[in-house]
Amino acid sequence: MGKTNLLDAIHYLSSGKSSFNSIDSQNILKGEKYFTLSGTFQVATEAHKVFCGFTQGRKKVLKLNDAEYEKLIEHYGKFPSVLVSPLDVNLITGSSEERRKFIDSSISLFDKVYLENLVKYNHVLTQRNKLLKQTREGIVLDQSLLGVYDAQLAQLCETLYPKRSAFIKELSPLFASFVAEINLEQEALSLHYISQLQKAPLTELLSKNLDRDLVLARTESGIHKDKLEFGIDGMPLKKFGSQGQQKSYVLALKLAQAKLVEGKTGRKPILLLDDLFDRLDDKRAARLLVLVDEIFDQLFITDTSQERLTKALKAAGKQAEFFSVDHGEVT
Repeated sequence: MGKTNLLDAIHYLSSGKSSFNSIDSQNILKGEKYFTLSGTFQVATEAHKVFCGFTQGRKKVLKLNDAEYEKLIEHYGKFPSVLVSPLDVNLITGSSEERRKFIDSSISLFDKVYLENLVKYNHVLTQRNKLLKQTREGIVLDQSLLGVYDAQLAQLCETLYPKRSAFIKELSPLFASFVAEINLEQEALSLHYISQLQKAPLTELLSKNLDRDLVLARTESGIHKDKLEFGIDGMPLKKFGSQGQQKSYVLALKLAQAKLVEGKTGRKPILLLDDLFDRLDDKRAARLLVLVDEIFDQLFITDTSQERLTKALKAAGKQAEFFSVDHGEVT
């Protein structure tokens, strides 16, 4: 009906991008050539108008109070939001890339230098991979240029890797606390951050694995290969956790993210909770509502049943204003 689109629109204005599809052109309504979004964030006594627009064949436009950003990353973190959707189970069951994105987006909410260095790292990595691929076309490897790329990647890793490691160290106890609050069971949980840089500096790894990189035509060493693993009772959560346990872990992870961001910035994120009862029983849902009300200033919650949501809110002792969404129309 459009409930998720409404939440994603808020996320778009908060972060400058969709939570579900990073390709802006694919977020345009079928048959149209552009989209625009606008909204106002109220921070204390100040109102901040945010505008986002994209037209086919042009760059995305993002404005704050009618002033256009030169770089889109300048907007990230000004009005933090946390979106929780059924698709977030991919953080548990999906690839390592999904979990790296979670780490990077979380740190970027309170550390602009990290985000800038991450963009630089990915750019240099792309250039190094292009250089490696040229050898498949018979072009002799430019050792001098390779050395420049290796030095740049190593320098950027010196700032990025410690920040990732510190983030996980701070996140872990918050995560464990929220899992205990949401879950009725008392499973032994674990959260492990694994990086090649825990064993050797990147310059050493790049030199040691150059022959392999040339065969594969891509860089196999660096923070883009980091892993974040979840365990339950000593077993991988993605294989041995129930759907309810996986959902609970994801919720706990997002709540821990929000709590940590608040501690770093002094600002409580907006919570966008899509399809509250997906894989959660009524008791866990009511318990979750009590928790999120303590962490977030403003919540947007979607569900297909107003009766069920009202019951959960009543059980949690909370009040809310209801909006009905019917074929994209909000009343």
